Amino acid sequence: MNNGTLNFRLKSIKELLFEQSKVECDVDTITFSFYTQTYINVQNEEVKVKGGVMYKCVGEEVVKLEMLIIFVVESLKDIVTTDEESQEVKLKVDIIPTFISSAIGIIRGVVFEKTRENVFSKIPFPLIPMDNLVKDNLIFME
Repeated sequence: MNNGTLNFRLKSIKELLFEQSKVECDVDTITFSFYTQTYINVQNEEVKVKGGVMYKCVGEEVVKLEMLIIFVVESLKDIVTTDEESQEVKLKVDIIPTFISSAIGIIRGVVFEKTRENVFSKIPFPLIPMDNLVKDNLIFME
């Protein structure tokens, strides 16, 4: 951290899984779920966000995408602490929402591209309140 400024950059984007069924589906019956998990590697100065989205049609998975987005964060060791007793990860700077937001944008774009030629392209997944994603996000130390 230089002069109170946190410097980070995108290192890589990797598709872990993409599945799409050929089920015909009424747009009004589609439901969505989204998740994120954050992995912090202080030694490598990396924050990895594993995120995924699933489209369901009447309870059946019709689109599933999982991505791994890796960010490099300068001086990450200066902002991460671990409670020895509870093993809880604590951050001096609330950076997780920024990385989750970036991951959502990346995943939205990939889903759009991969479903471009079918009915799912007309159904981008909805806006998701960041509070919900941050609250449900799991953080792990590597």
